[in-house]
Amino acid sequence: MLIEFRASNFRSIQGELVLSMVATSDKQFIDTNTVKTELRGIDRLLRAVAIFGANGSGKSNILLALESMQHLVAASAARFSPGQQLPYQPFALGESPCEFTEYELTFIHDGVRHQYGFKHDQARIVEEWLLVYVSSKPQTWFFRTFDHGTQKYAYRNSDFLKGKKELWQEATRENALFLSTAAQLNSEQLLPIFRWITEDIVILAGGHSLSAESTLEKLQSPEEHQLILNLLSAADFGICEVDVTQRKVKAHGIEIRGDGTATFSTEDKDEKTPIFSHRTASGAITKFPLEQESLGTQRFFLFAGPLIDILRRGKVLVVDELDNSMHTLLCRRIIELFQVDGIGGRAAQLVFTTHDTSLLDAYGLLRRDQVWLAKKSSSGQNSELVPLTDYMPRKGEALERGYISGRYGGTPTLDVDLFARVRDATQSDRTRININEPYEVRYWSNSLGVDADGLRRAVNSVGNVAADVRNFIVHGL
Repeated sequence: MLIEFRASNFRSIQGELVLSMVATSDKQFIDTNTVKTELRGIDRLLRAVAIFGANGSGKSNILLALESMQHLVAASAARFSPGQQLPYQPFALGESPCEFTEYELTFIHDGVRHQYGFKHDQARIVEEWLLVYVSSKPQTWFFRTFDHGTQKYAYRNSDFLKGKKELWQEATRENALFLSTAAQLNSEQLLPIFRWITEDIVILAGGHSLSAESTLEKLQSPEEHQLILNLLSAADFGICEVDVTQRKVKAHGIEIRGDGTATFSTEDKDEKTPIFSHRTASGAITKFPLEQESLGTQRFFLFAGPLIDILRRGKVLVVDELDNSMHTLLCRRIIELFQVDGIGGRAAQLVFTTHDTSLLDAYGLLRRDQVWLAKKSSSGQNSELVPLTDYMPRKGEALERGYISGRYGGTPTLDVDLFARVRDATQSDRTRININEPYEVRYWSNSLGVDADGLRRAVNSVGNVAADVRNFIVHGL
C-alpha cells in the first residue's frame, strides 16, 4: 500500500511536495475509509485521497511526477540505450533553477515498509537509495551517489541485501537505476520491489487514453463477463448485454531501410471490438459499437477491466480528473468501491484529482484528511499541495461551501472585469440590426415575427435602429 510520495523540481513543482496517505487520529468512518496497518508509528492508511484545485494549480503535474518516476524505474535499465538522455522537466520559472529532480516513494510490500527514491538530471542518476524497515530502525539496503570530482559512483550496500551486488553495480549505467538493473538481473530481493512500483501503481494521467484490451480480455471469461455487465448495468447506461466480435481494420506500417528510404505497407488485421445491446420500449434488441456510445459510457467501459483487477489485487489507482465525462453519482460509487469495511492487508487505494466539489459534502465519502488542495504559491509560479486538515475545519462543516468561497484556498482568482470586457466585445449590439449577418437576420426575424425579406424591407425603409424597425413593422409594414 502507498504511504507517501515526494517530488521536487518537476514541471510546476519547485520545492519538495508531499502527498501522504497516512490517516489522522480522526475516528470518523474509520472502518470504511481507512485500513489498519501493522507498522509501528503508522496506525492507519487512507483508502482514497482527492486532490482539488484551480486549473493551472499543478494537480495533474503531481500525478505526472509519480508517472515519471514509475517510467524511469520501468525503462531506465531495459529500454534506455547507453548515453541516452533521461526524461527531465525541471521547474523553469525560478531565478536560480534547481539542478536535480528528486522522487521518493514510501510504501508497504509484504507487510514491510520500504522507502525508495532517487535524484537525476538530464544526463545521469545522481543519487539512489532504498531503506527497508524490517524493524523500527531502517536498513539501508543500498545508497548510490555520483562523485562529480572523480566522475564515478560510490555505493554503500548493506549485508541485508544479498546477491551479486558487484555485478549489478558494474552493469548499472549512469542513465539507469540500480534497482532496475538488479531486478533485470534477477535479484530475488529487489525484483518484488521493482514490480510493486511498476505494476501495482496504475496511473491514468497526462491525457493518456485507456485501452480496451483489459476489459475485452475479461469478457472472455463467463464470470468476469457477468461482473463487467453488472458494472455497466449498475451505472445505468441502459446496456443489457455486451458481446465481443471480430472486425477487419487497416494496419499501416513503415519500414526504413539503411539508405534512408522508406516503404509503406497496409494490411487487413483482425481486431476485437465490443458490441452493446440496448432494449427498446417494445422489448426488441438494438446493438451499437463502442464508438456510438456516449463518451461517459466509453470511458467507463474501458475503465471497468483495470478497475476490477486493481480492486482484486489491492493495487493503487491514480486518476487525473476522475469526474471527466462521468456523473457525480457515478464518481461517488467508484470511490465507494475502494472504501469497504473489513478489507485489510492488500486493500486497494485510490488517488484522484477532480473539480467535482459536491464530493466534499457527500456523507461518508471523504474524511477531512482525505482532501488535499493544490494551489499556486504566493509568487504564483510554483505548485504547492496542502492538506485540508491544515485549515482545521470543524466536524460537520460545509466543506463545499467553504472551498468555493475560498476559505481553504485552491480556487482560481478570476478577474471579473476582464471577463466583462470579453463579454462586451463579443456581444452583438442589440440596439441596431445588421442585415448582412445571417445570425442577426435569424435573431431579429424571430424576435419581430417577420420573415427575412420583411426585415430587410423595414431596415431599408427606416434604417438599422432596432426601435425604429420595430415601430415600422408594428404600425407601418
